[in-house]
Amino acid sequence: MGRKKDERNWEIMHLLYKRAFAESEPPADFDELLEKAELNSRGEKVIPFMDHECDHEKLQEIFDTTMEEYKVPKDRIKDFSFHFWMGCSPKSKYKG
Repeated sequence: MGRKKDERNWEIMHLLYKRAFAESEPPADFDELLEKAELNSRGEKVIPFMDHECDHEKLQEIFDTTMEEYKVPKDRIKDFSFHFWMGCSPKSKYKG
C-alpha cells in the first residue's frame, strides 16, 4: 500500500515539474533536464532550475489544476505545496 502511494506522489510531483518547466522562460523538458542532470557529492541529481523563470500566477495555476486533477485531499495539499515551491520548480516571477 505504501509503495503505491509513493509512486502516485512521485507521479504528481513529476507532472507538476513537467508542466512548470514547459511554461517557463526558457521552456524546458523536465524529463530531459533529469536525464542530463549531473550528480552532486551526495549522489543527488542537480537540475539548473534557477536558469528558468515562470510567472508566479502561472505556477500557482499549474499547482492548483494538478491538485484538482489528481483529487489530492486537502490535508495533503500542504505537503505537495511545500515540495513544489521549495523543490526544483522554476524561479517565480512576480508581476508588478
